[in-house]
Amino acid sequence: MDIERLTEFIEIVQNQSIKKAAGRLQLSPATLRARFCSFEESLGITLFKSNRPPLTLTGEGSRFYADAQEIVGRYAALRQELLQTDQQSFSHLRIAVTGSGLPFYLGPFLDLLNARNPQLELDLLDDNTCSIAEGLACGQVDVYFAPVMNRQPFPEGIVRKSIAPSQQYILLPSSHHLASRQIISIKELDGERFILYPKTRETCIRDFQTENLKAAGITYSIWNCNSSPVFYMLLVPIGKGLVISPMPLMNAPPNTVCLPLTDISYAASSALFYSKNRQNQQVQAFVSSFLQFTKEVPQHEHGKAL
Repeated sequence: MDIERLTEFIEIVQNQSIKKAAGRLQLSPATLRARFCSFEESLGITLFKSNRPPLTLTGEGSRFYADAQEIVGRYAALRQELLQTDQQSFSHLRIAVTGSGLPFYLGPFLDLLNARNPQLELDLLDDNTCSIAEGLACGQVDVYFAPVMNRQPFPEGIVRKSIAPSQQYILLPSSHHLASRQIISIKELDGERFILYPKTRETCIRDFQTENLKAAGITYSIWNCNSSPVFYMLLVPIGKGLVISPMPLMNAPPNTVCLPLTDISYAASSALFYSKNRQNQQVQAFVSSFLQFTKEVPQHEHGKAL
């Protein structure tokens, strides 16, 4: 969920002009236009009838505008509730994330948490720091977010909480012959070349990719690279291969298409992990508040807002 993009969309509608909305948002018109075009493309719908002011909404745009207002309004209400609630004070949290971006809900939640605890020391670590098991066992991190295969076991004492439904995707260049499809079966990717997630201390994404490719019964090749997890998907639009992802890609590169992938043998879902053996009231409060947040927000989301 991208509250900032929704807020910008609402501002454009209310001003009927990207230029006027940019002025109110203290952004350059070029920046706002680029953000809006990327946002509209990610939704897969046309929001305005034309790109000339005064901008008027399409039928789908009008429906989405109503939902966007509800989402932003509900988010503001949740923010105010957290600010007014007498709850655990947070001083220092160490959060590890595997993948090339923040998982669902974490960004907006951290915004609320920081507003309530402006002195909070927050360490955001990537999967080069430690694996889930070792990081939580030794106390190197307090909480770990990762998309993990549902069948993968973890050591006793590590708690796993699912935070999003199991959804698998394929990232391919917009010029690919399957890019116009709404959904793709992994069986249709016979003969393709794939880019694996870079080798890091936590191997859950790479394991998901390799095990599902082996189980698919297709012929394929692998493009070997040593790119950073932050940049490896940039190899897709230049034709080096495709990327299988265990989760939606909110930060997909330009000139790519991210489509649902079916016929996956080993499903995965995004989850939060923490150690129940390490007694830490801040961690328990963080987990409890975050899980409550993930239950509240989806009740008011448009189906394509995430």
